Amino acid sequence: MIGTPSSPHRFVMSSTIVNELLRWTHWEGLDTPTLIKAWGISAEALQDPAGQHDALLIEKGLCQVLAANEDPLLGLHMSPKINITALGIIGFIAQTSTTLGDLINSVNHFGNLVGDVGIPSLHHEPGSVIWTWDCHFTDPLMIRHATECLLGCWAGLLRLRKQSASSILLAVRFRHSAPSPALEKEYQRFFGCPVYFDQPISGLVLPSRNLADAMSLADPNLHQTLALHAEQQMQAQQKNTSLPDKVRAQLRAVLARGMTPVRDDIAEILGLSGRSLHRKLEESGCNFRELMDEIRLDIARTALRTPQSSVASIGEQLGFTESQSFIRWFKKMEGVTPGEFRMQQEY
Repeated sequence: MIGTPSSPHRFVMSSTIVNELLRWTHWEGLDTPTLIKAWGISAEALQDPAGQHDALLIEKGLCQVLAANEDPLLGLHMSPKINITALGIIGFIAQTSTTLGDLINSVNHFGNLVGDVGIPSLHHEPGSVIWTWDCHFTDPLMIRHATECLLGCWAGLLRLRKQSASSILLAVRFRHSAPSPALEKEYQRFFGCPVYFDQPISGLVLPSRNLADAMSLADPNLHQTLALHAEQQMQAQQKNTSLPDKVRAQLRAVLARGMTPVRDDIAEILGLSGRSLHRKLEESGCNFRELMDEIRLDIARTALRTPQSSVASIGEQLGFTESQSFIRWFKKMEGVTPGEFRMQQEY
């Protein structure tokens, strides 16, 4: 197994999101103080609106809660209880958007202000768009509940349109499998449209024409003011982010779109030349290839924990033109083949 000299990216969740999770656990009658202690978060840290907390540590605690809860669709059923304004400035930016397209673009652009545990994107198809989310959690149960909760929240945002009497959802797609065939009707009841599982990516399918729909709480002046403030917050956040972590984030975004990352393209996004990026990464103790292998390996591990993803499809998503090339690369990185890794997860 080959390691990399750089430290792996630390996924984070903002105090805003953590406090919303704690409010939910309190509703469910759970032992909130014990959960906070397990997460290693102080009360003072939770009061800091700019505070960031280890998302994977929080995931471990939540997985125990999810496994013990009797509701198999807890994440989905939790989504209507989440108050969008409780998410801070991003919630108010979404509410004051002029059109649905503006709302989606704002949520996608400013999402990192509340955490980087997933990548939102908007994919265009003939006559429709897919508002997608690629989750970075590692536990399949957590991935399912988090994805269902988020898409449920996004479906709620669609009701902020002026003409919201009828649903515009064409379909909902989930990468994960249905927890059981008996629950599929509940998904369709909740979203009011066909729901498909075992799909290449998770997201809401909408008609392209509805991106121009006017929003009921539109306030262009306030929206612009809030967006400028949010941009300043993002710039301050970026200053505290290392270059390797910025590259990791861009690599994930490119791979989530099913594209192959190119060093010079990533460098241009970060305002650097390809040579400058290479030099600065070397100064940080890593290089572009190592970071790409790290992110690919992390995505591959997560995908292999979900049985519906074939080895061939995972390799294709990661940019390997042949399945055998992916298998050889994975064994070189991990020490076992993808099939052997998957079998280890079952025990």
